[in-house]
Amino acid sequence: MSFDVDYSIFREVWEAEYTLTMQLRRNVQKWPDKVAIIDPVREERLTFEKWDQLSNRFANALLDCGVEKYDRVMGNFFNTFEWFVAWMGSAKARCVFPSLNFMLPEGQLCTLIDDSEPAVFIYDGELKGVCLKALELAEKNPGICIMCGGGEVPEGHLSFGEFIDGKSSAPPERQREVRWLDPVLGLYTSGTTGLPKGFTLNHAIIFFDCMMNGALEKLDEQCVNLATNPLFHRGGNTTGVIPTLHAGGSVVLMKAFDEELALDYIEKYGVTHMVSAPTIYERMCVAQEKNMRNVNSLRAIVSMGAPLEKDSCFRMMKLLCPGVYNGYGTADGHWVTMLRPHELPERAGTIGRAITEDTIRLVRRDLDRRGNPENPDDLCPKDGKTEGEIALRAMHMPYGYLNRPEDTAKAFPVRGW
Repeated sequence: MSFDVDYSIFREVWEAEYTLTMQLRRNVQKWPDKVAIIDPVREERLTFEKWDQLSNRFANALLDCGVEKYDRVMGNFFNTFEWFVAWMGSAKARCVFPSLNFMLPEGQLCTLIDDSEPAVFIYDGELKGVCLKALELAEKNPGICIMCGGGEVPEGHLSFGEFIDGKSSAPPERQREVRWLDPVLGLYTSGTTGLPKGFTLNHAIIFFDCMMNGALEKLDEQCVNLATNPLFHRGGNTTGVIPTLHAGGSVVLMKAFDEELALDYIEKYGVTHMVSAPTIYERMCVAQEKNMRNVNSLRAIVSMGAPLEKDSCFRMMKLLCPGVYNGYGTADGHWVTMLRPHELPERAGTIGRAITEDTIRLVRRDLDRRGNPENPDDLCPKDGKTEGEIALRAMHMPYGYLNRPEDTAKAFPVRGW
């Protein structure tokens, strides 16, 4: 059977055009002077064009230093504008940007440095002490170290300004080669069940996250997202912040959470969206009761990271915003179920239904092997009594852990689940 259209063109277009680097380029074309990133602590406001130009300079600096495709550019940051420049600049150079938990001590940091083997290490000046100790302990030291923010730069390191000084703000030549399956963001689990496990997200996974969250939270170029969660966690990057930028909206960064400051920022910047944990929202509710701020700009607040009780949900709806969502998922897989505003507060305490594009099945635990979600005989009966194990299939799963084959086999026992 012959076709009138060469359908291979779809693959060529999707692989080259639907990447994070190309999405930034599209946003620059549409809104070059629109503010994308607001960093109140650094007193910095990046328009889409300025973000793009700084990222280009960072990418060109990486390439001038000889970094290769898929080399790792590891970052240890608070929520600052440099995080976005380093991440996007690494993507333009076809490098991976592993983002570390800034709360980790030097012993764990050194383990993760050795795990990722970065060619470049970039860190916040306020974390200089712990980073220097970790680098001294690490066996696989990066060739280039860059410090952001104020303070004295250690010997042998470069300041962020020095690193990009004199570099071209034009897109690097290698950006033309970026493809949607290129790994682009490295993250680590919290390590609550052992050592943190590394996983990598490619352009396609994050692009899907942006489309999924854009539809769920009704994101557009008029949205303003308050970044209360740390950027090293999926709850702080791909759940709301990156999708908002993807849609042409703006992001307001919080270096550290403070309920009074969060409410002030909502009023000052006209925040429309935020993602955080129930305890964070409760602190904001208490503060709002004591000193009412104008939070009428809020359209959607998403609760995650812990069960949301009905009473807490009702307080959030009353004191903050009636558009409450409640997502459940994993540290590596993003949320896979969601309770929407029309289901709350009545269904608070449940995990809700699967995200539109995701699949959830409950497999039996009383077998002599791991249940197979593809086998109907392994599925739990819907009797409200039989205990089961949740199996997930989602377009935004990493499907593997860095240098951890045993953990990968345990977490993903059936291909694609």
